Amino acid sequence: MKLVSKTRHGARVHKVYDTAQTAYQRLLECGGLSQNKRTELAAIYGGLNPVRLLSQINANLEQLWKMAERPSAT
Repeated sequence: MKLVSKTRHGARVHKVYDTAQTAYQRLLECGGLSQNKRTELAAIYGGLNPVRLLSQINANLEQLWKMAERPSAT
């Protein structure tokens, strides 16, 4: 989230933030990408499945914890 404005009300500070965006959304908004790169990133972004990514992360973490629990062979 990006800070849009900050105002003081006595001793208190009121901060106003922009709506949260993903890195992909910020890239599209900045306008610095070629059409080919936009198409390539759109294909990658469209193919992402957050539920599957989470399960892969959890499976990898389980493997790491199992490796950490094994006694070292020294």
